[in-house]
Amino acid sequence: GCEAKVVKEVEAETGDKKPQGKKAVARGFDGWDKFDADAALLELENEDRHEVEDAPSMVSASDKLINIDCVDYKKDREEYDLDQELESRGKDLKQRTSYRFNTSIALKEEANRHLKSNRLADAITTYKSAHSCLSPCLTATPLMSPSLASKFRDLSVTIHSNLSQAFIASKDFSSGLEAATLALETDPVHEKSLYRRALCHNELRNYKQALGDLASLKGNPAAEKLKKQIEAACMV
Repeated sequence: GCEAKVVKEVEAETGDKKPQGKKAVARGFDGWDKFDADAALLELENEDRHEVEDAPSMVSASDKLINIDCVDYKKDREEYDLDQELESRGKDLKQRTSYRFNTSIALKEEANRHLKSNRLADAITTYKSAHSCLSPCLTATPLMSPSLASKFRDLSVTIHSNLSQAFIASKDFSSGLEAATLALETDPVHEKSLYRRALCHNELRNYKQALGDLASLKGNPAAEKLKKQIEAACMV
């Protein structure tokens, strides 16, 4: 009655008529299809930011580099898309790196069990597998935080040092020397690797080099004992 008449009059005055049927739904979806979500997100991200030439700078320094970065500047669409891709790839790299790190630890522990049980061939093979699994991650350490990069390097050192011990137990002193040297290239003061390399040098009659490694192990009873043995052998 009266209520319907009032509604019709309001619609006539304002032109606010509801779209009817399937055509209205179709127009609604057409509008959504044309909506650029990334452009909208970029616009939100650029709110309260400066043009590049007016943006403030931030200076940071590392070992041999000084970085000057613009901050709070407006990004264009190309840079926004690149950031999205890098973020996606970064997540993937993090997952793969974590998997390799954990797998390398598991292989190292398996190799340790082989070594303790005197299954030397199995220990050597498994230590090598552990490092092969870890190796691709070591090239990415410059991209990691210092603490995370240190964990990867420490694991590499431990694997090579233990591999050296497995070779020593197998009487393969040349290979033991090589494995210990690889560990020391990453950590020049790693005590176990210094001692194991000195043992290999001694067995290979490289007495001068053995004493050089032992000189860095002051206060180590095993090192002092080996040093006296070498000095006695040199006097004969």
